[in-house]
Amino acid sequence: MTATLYAELGQETRDKILKRCKISIFLGDASVGHEYLKLDDESLLNSYGWLLENWDESLDLISCH
Repeated sequence: MTATLYAELGQETRDKILKRCKISIFLGDASVGHEYLKLDDESLLNSYGWLLENWDESLDLISCH
């Protein structure tokens, strides 16, 4: 299943994971490491793909720059 998700990982999904990682770090979530910006698509999905599932949608309203 991960291979299928990886094959379908587009820029929009990558950006969503990156934004959620940034917000999680800001909120003090220790399960997200600062290396997330350096990860390739496959590693990003394997390490932080859970942010696409376990997320309060209201947090997407936070603006990140």
